[in-house]
Amino acid sequence: MPGIHVDVEPWSHERQELRNARPVPRFFTPCRYPAGPIPVVVRLVWERDGVEVVRGRATAWTRQLVLVEVVDARLMVNGVWLALADVRRQASTESSSSTSSAST
Repeated sequence: MPGIHVDVEPWSHERQELRNARPVPRFFTPCRYPAGPIPVVVRLVWERDGVEVVRGRATAWTRQLVLVEVVDARLMVNGVWLALADVRRQASTESSSSTSSAST
């Protein structure tokens, strides 16, 4: 049948749980516009792939958590709440042109 490729694995094959993801908090502060999201570097702990450090964008936060936009096929969503210890602001000398997601 045209348009159906049975030899291609479903997208969900790649999905993994993030071990260091936190539940969505009840209250949070969204980033203010027009300044927009804050470039950050985050530590992700995947259930099968282990630890990975990637670039992302902080879009909301609490005193203990940060919502980071991370676009990755292994996630069902494009954002994840992480503890402050797993997030740091991207240094001003680092390139800000690819802040959405870059694997190291």
